Amino acid sequence: MKAVALLAFVFVALSARAPQANIGCRGCDEVTWGYPESGLFSRYIAHADKTTPDGIRYDDSGQSVSPAVIDRLTNEVERCLFARFPERLSDVAAAQAYCYGDLRFRTIDRRSFVVKVASDWRLTCNGQQQVLPVEAPANGCAAKGQTTTPECPCSYRAGIRCPNVLVVTPSLYIYKDVLIRFLYDCADPWANKDLAACATPSTSPL
Repeated sequence: MKAVALLAFVFVALSARAPQANIGCRGCDEVTWGYPESGLFSRYIAHADKTTPDGIRYDDSGQSVSPAVIDRLTNEVERCLFARFPERLSDVAAAQAYCYGDLRFRTIDRRSFVVKVASDWRLTCNGQQQVLPVEAPANGCAAKGQTTTPECPCSYRAGIRCPNVLVVTPSLYIYKDVLIRFLYDCADPWANKDLAACATPSTSPL
């Protein structure tokens, strides 16, 4: 019995130190990803019955989305992260962007998350971007120089639902942002210049 108990203790201890398999889901508190509260994107249920050529599962919700573009954007993030952080995120980048996950660089596990393309998106009041019907803190829009009103509230353009659903609009404009948040448990990739470069959109906002 003592031997069994000792083996069980060793197994638990090693498991506690082992890297998380899904580095975007430690305890799965969406606040970790920079959202003011958990559950903001709970309305989005992913029925990921489609797969991109590179193996990323996605639910297009009947929207017109190219799976090849999802792969392209993912590859761009992977190449950018490797070029700027070939071994791990720097301590400076992690501190500036509030990243609390495993900071080592790794090839993106394309089976660790699913992409949900929302069908309930709308255009901003100026008609320049696609947004989700999920209200965001007004100071976020103010920081971007955008004016908000009760008729045109500040809204998220993408988000993450626990444990691993990346919610985007059909333009995929902010896909890179939520992918980086998910990968490293970052609350603000834009606060570090290197992560911001990797998160910069490379699709049209419409």
